[in-house]
Amino acid sequence: QDLRYKIMGATSLIVLFGIVVAFIISQRITVPLKRLAGSMHAFGEGEIKEPLAIQGGGFEVEGLTSSFNRMIEQRKQAEEEIRKLSSAVEQSTDGIAIADLEPRLTYVNEAYAHIYGYSQEEMIGMDVKDLYGDDQQEVLQSSKKQVFEKGLWQGETGYCKISSVN
Repeated sequence: QDLRYKIMGATSLIVLFGIVVAFIISQRITVPLKRLAGSMHAFGEGEIKEPLAIQGGGFEVEGLTSSFNRMIEQRKQAEEEIRKLSSAVEQSTDGIAIADLEPRLTYVNEAYAHIYGYSQEEMIGMDVKDLYGDDQQEVLQSSKKQVFEKGLWQGETGYCKISSVN
């Protein structure tokens, strides 16, 4: 009977030791993973701009953190590229416009608005066909067809209606 109590006591200690080890390991992995998951959510919301320094969690968590940090760097590079391109479009002396499939203007740069005699704000939402004379409607339909077939149209227009003369 004494041997039986010793075996039960040893078994209980081994089980308790296993539980403690499992708890410590889970904390070493769970805490860094929770922090990484929270950071990923914040990144999706645009709140994280700098690389993370997450310690612990083993090789897998460090690998995930490294991949996450590469995503942050790639996003920063893409945002910088967008800023440069946006600036170039805004400052261009050529008129540049973007329309949806209606076709209504969704974006015009200052040069484009100046060509037509409107402000940029006034042009947003305008129907593109209202900017062209009757003799240009066929060209407009052709360009619209090209958008549906190829996904874009780029070119120059030779004639436009002007809203007012300043």
